[in-house]
Amino acid sequence: MSEFPIVDAAEAEAIQYVKGQKEFYQHLAIYLLVTPVFALLWGADQRFFGTAVGWGIGVVVHALQAFEWVRFNVEGWEKRQVEKRLGRPLS
Repeated sequence: MSEFPIVDAAEAEAIQYVKGQKEFYQHLAIYLLVTPVFALLWGADQRFFGTAVGWGIGVVVHALQAFEWVRFNVEGWEKRQVEKRLGRPLS
């Protein structure tokens, strides 16, 4: 059950946008909290830098998607995939 009553499609889209931003900020916070722990455990070695850079790239891609600077979702892709899985059109 959603915490927001949905009145129309524009409101639903705005709610989804804000949820995406919230998920990004949670991801960023975890990255900022965990990365220093890795630095303390591993020191400045290749394992730390590989993890920090790789995860950092993931955080940047998440930001691009959350703030819609780059759209990764092709319009209707999810619906087409569900219909393909069901073998019939959605009503």
